[in-house]
Amino acid sequence: MMNKDLHDKQSRLGISVSKRVGNAVQRNWIKRNIRETFRRNDANVVERHDLIIMVKRPVSKQESKNMRGMLKEIFLTSRKKGH
Repeated sequence: MMNKDLHDKQSRLGISVSKRVGNAVQRNWIKRNIRETFRRNDANVVERHDLIIMVKRPVSKQESKNMRGMLKEIFLTSRKKGH
């Protein structure tokens, strides 16, 4: 995850999912889950920052269940470090 400070803007989310992860259906499913987690936890995200999440390896069904928890943790960590 990369993090860049912005001036006078809302936080933004960028998602990159490698083709190695799977077919288009699998990659889009992962992106939808990341966006939904970001939307539900926007209060925990550092204000005025760009967040870029890169998925480079396949995510199993079991890992996908843990993904939301990991993302929440990342958002909280970035908030503590950001301000």
